Amino acid sequence: MSDRDPPGRGETSVGVPGYVLGETLALSSRYHLRRAVRLSDGLPVVIKSLAAEYPSAREVRQLEFEYRMLNKLRAPGVIGVLDRVKVGEREAIVLEAAGGSDLSSLLSGEIPLDLFFTIAVKLASALGYVQAQNVIHKDIKPRNILFDPRSGALKLIDFSISSELSLCHQGVVSVSQLEGTFPYMSPEQTGRMNRDLDYRTDYYSMGVTLFELLTGSLPFTAMIVNAAHAIGDRVGGTDQKGLIRISTRHEDGMVEISVADTGCGIPEAVRDKIFDPFFTTKEVGKGTGQGLFIARSVVVEKHGGTLTFESEVGKGTTFFVRLPACCSKIVTKTGGWC
Repeated sequence: MSDRDPPGRGETSVGVPGYVLGETLALSSRYHLRRAVRLSDGLPVVIKSLAAEYPSAREVRQLEFEYRMLNKLRAPGVIGVLDRVKVGEREAIVLEAAGGSDLSSLLSGEIPLDLFFTIAVKLASALGYVQAQNVIHKDIKPRNILFDPRSGALKLIDFSISSELSLCHQGVVSVSQLEGTFPYMSPEQTGRMNRDLDYRTDYYSMGVTLFELLTGSLPFTAMIVNAAHAIGDRVGGTDQKGLIRISTRHEDGMVEISVADTGCGIPEAVRDKIFDPFFTTKEVGKGTGQGLFIARSVVVEKHGGTLTFESEVGKGTTFFVRLPACCSKIVTKTGGWC
């Protein structure tokens, strides 16, 4: 139930015994989600079927595994599974029709703090239950969290790439084989670290999700957002324009990404504080002071890199992210992936 295209009408010409199919909720290269009604009692449901006409054995196994996981994880904070059926010749599972919408619908505006904390507490509780059952979700992000503001119910969805904790070790894999959503993915989930995959990967993803929910942007976009604000502070009220330049280079076994702006620069008096948690020079309500703190923590502590900057008042600032180009610098063992 992720990576979804805009909804449309479903394939009502394909029947499912015991159900009447309705409109399409989501359609991706992997899955087709449709509203439906169970004939025996008129219960509204959602049917999740494989999208491919000839799905791979792996896709079939993932849907079967999700069905088994959802049966194992029966709780208020997890989407309920009701049945396993076929849509034509395609494998499918029947899910409860939970109310509300996914959290991505809340990213476009400022979220009230009381609502934010309600969601945060319910999300932490749902993840705590899942992990108490020795299951890792592995794809926590706004689109995989349903929230109904009327009832206050929150539900985790899309357990298609989840893993049972006792079976999970993440070895080095190519980018094309990574499972999950990269902006929310923990470093250990990429297989580029000397760490087994455990419940902490979901909490990392939860932290990124809550940060985005509160600020409207992902942690690593903080450098670009800050650059835009710095330019605005310098040229605001004039017809002048600023410049943000993003460049990369490879040197001495490190990949360097630089973000340079022609803004107002960082005052020397606060330069030793900009990576501190909750430090911000912006007015109340315009910044959390967490973006650069989290970015530096991820780059330095998780990836063995560096995050530095150079600044000149009145001329601009350049941030430098340096990461090891070869994963062997931070990985000392390999293995199969879960």
